[in-house]
Amino acid sequence: LFRGGSLVLMTMDTAEHYKTFDPDEFLKTYYSDVNVPDRILFRLESLHRAYQGLPPSGLKVLDFGAGPSIFTVISAASRASEIIMADVAESNRAALRKWLKRDPTAFDWSPYFNHVVQKLEGPQQPDGERAAREREEKVRQVVKEVVHCDINQDRPVQ
Repeated sequence: LFRGGSLVLMTMDTAEHYKTFDPDEFLKTYYSDVNVPDRILFRLESLHRAYQGLPPSGLKVLDFGAGPSIFTVISAASRASEIIMADVAESNRAALRKWLKRDPTAFDWSPYFNHVVQKLEGPQQPDGERAAREREEKVRQVVKEVVHCDINQDRPVQ
């Protein structure tokens, strides 16, 4: 929209958007394929490579803007002693907590764990399926908090 020779961007209020955001619908739409989608494979592989170049243990990781997604910390968990997941939307934080607490209605991230552990880490894992389930437990152990964040605030993480 142009007004007086200036471009004016019309956007939905961010806070309002996150009040109505439905993480279950989002995950179902973008992540529920039995096979990990190609657009996510690239991210999993990039994250895997990045974490492989870091010290083998003791990392502290902040996943800022995590959304409802666990897959971003699968590779981090093998090297982290502590992961903090942060998101602006309470609904996303609730989805993360649901998975962390093993709620049977939580999204099933097992295909993502299987891909990272069995394919990206592959040969060093003698029993890939068991190793993938162990990584799920490792993520649950090292995620210490799920907190609110908002980049527009003076203190973005609270």
